[in-house]
Parts: sequence; structure tokens; C-alpha cells
Amino acid sequence: MLVQVYVGVVNSEHFHIVELLLLQGKHVLCEKPLTLTAWQSSHLLQLAQERQLLLVEVRILQWKGGSIGHESQLVSRLCYL
Repeated sequence: MLVQVYVGVVNSEHFHIVELLLLQGKHVLCEKPLTLTAWQSSHLLQLAQERQLLLVEVRILQWKGGSIGHESQLVSRLCYL
């Protein structure tokens, strides 16, 4: 069973896709930016917390076409995993 999903689509679609995934009970790793507005981010964070799901904004660092690492910002609680 799929329990976590990485979202790496065009920025304007992040909110809608992440919202659907959270409503389906999935942990979500989303490419930066999480959303385009503060309200959207707050709404997704609330959904994740209510459902005890992990919601992470991820930034992949690129150099000359190759990935050299990543860093992530936790925007929900890890303790629910």
C-alpha cells in the first residue's frame, strides 16, 4: 500500500494535488514551493495535523544537471509516523 507521495509537478498544481493526497490519508513530500499563498500552506498544514500526516516541503539542489543533495523543511509533526 502506498503511504507517502512525492509531488514534483508545476507549482500552480501543488495545492490541489497535495490537498487531495492528504484527504486520502497519504504522507506528502512536496517540491518547493509548497503552495503559492500563505492561506493555502496554512490550510494544508491544518489538514496534515488533523489527520496526523507528515507534510514536508523539499528543495532539490541542482548543479550542472546533476543532483548534489537536498534539504527539507518540516511543516508538520514527525512524531505521528
